[in-house]
Amino acid sequence: MFVNEIILVVLIIIIVIFIAATVMKKYRIFGGGDDIEEEIKYYIMPNTPGSNIDDKVYSEFIMRTKEVLSASEWHKYHKFGETSNEAEATITMELATNDKISTNIGEEYYDYNMINIYKDVEKPTDKKVIKFSTTSILGNKRHIRFNLDNWLSGVPESGLSTDQYREYVINHEFGHGLGYDHQKCVDGVCPVMYQATRGCPVGTKCGSKVQEIDTTVRWFMK
Repeated sequence: MFVNEIILVVLIIIIVIFIAATVMKKYRIFGGGDDIEEEIKYYIMPNTPGSNIDDKVYSEFIMRTKEVLSASEWHKYHKFGETSNEAEATITMELATNDKISTNIGEEYYDYNMINIYKDVEKPTDKKVIKFSTTSILGNKRHIRFNLDNWLSGVPESGLSTDQYREYVINHEFGHGLGYDHQKCVDGVCPVMYQATRGCPVGTKCGSKVQEIDTTVRWFMK
């Protein structure tokens, strides 16, 4: 009888461990290692006729994006890599003019960001002044549009150099592509998922690199 009870207890422990491991993997209670999804593929779209973007600028965008993602701290939490086949990519990216981005996202995007998320940042009197990059989601596909104006000149309000801003916006939008939401910034160096394009709160600095806190708020799972 005693042996049977031990066997029952062992079976219960095994079941509990299995359930716990499944939950941890699904909800990423622990990041990195093998407890992550299958490899995510991304594709950087080439420049297209009529884009109004210089080919040299676009080539530099492709090269810098590859460099940033190759060294990104997102690799600690996800397996991802580039593909030359757009059809198999989960995340696609392009450099786009502000006019193209504004046409695609419409007024609702700006209202959502200003009213619902960034209550700790002073709202601009003219919401058209802020030029955003965007990540669109359709099913399990994500498409990122990087804002050409910000790419060329950076955003002084962020306190980052142009190259640092490029690193920030690549990591930030790719984070959205992975399913992560915006983060608040309380002190120190702000999470990369904070919207540095709007400027960071007084007493803090905008960051361009992924921190562990950036992985704590996720909209959806793959």
